[in-house]
This record gives sequence, structure tokens and C-alpha cells, in this order.
Amino acid sequence: MGDKIGYDNDGKINWYGGFTQLEYNLNDLSTFVSGAYSYTTMQRIDYFKYKPENQESEVISFPSYSVKGGANYNINASLNVFANAGYFSRYPDF
Repeated sequence: MGDKIGYDNDGKINWYGGFTQLEYNLNDLSTFVSGAYSYTTMQRIDYFKYKPENQESEVISFPSYSVKGGANYNINASLNVFANAGYFSRYPDF
């Protein structure tokens, strides 16, 4: 692959998560709420600047989640109103 210049590292990333969504409909009103959770661990392996016994960083964990809810109301056959809101957190880029 050629010479290594400046840096030579790998990253170990493990991720798992889950998602759920609930919906409720009553006549002209539809609502939903959803949630998700994920758990990510990251570790850096730097081959360039460290001795072999000291190349791996500590493992860092990042839990993250999201929640969202919304509603739709059908005013008539050709007009409806929709609104939603949510919040999410996420792990940083590696």
C-alpha cells in the first residue's frame, strides 16, 4: 500500500441499539411516539507513534437516544394539519 506518512491507525467501533414506535388512530386524528437507544464503544489503535505494548487507547463508551412524537389531523378530504417534535443525542464522529 505504500509508505505510511503522518499517521497509521485503526479504530474499533462496536454498536448496538433498538427502536420502537407506537401509533394511535381515532377518527380523523393520528398520533405517534417513537424512541431509540444505542450504545457505542470506540477504541483507537495507533501503530505509528507508539510502542507495540502501548498502541491501544482505552475503550470509551457513548450511550445515545432519541424520542419523537407527532400528530396529524384530517380537517377534510383534501386538507390536514401535521406537527411533530423530537430530541436526539448521538455519539461523536471517530
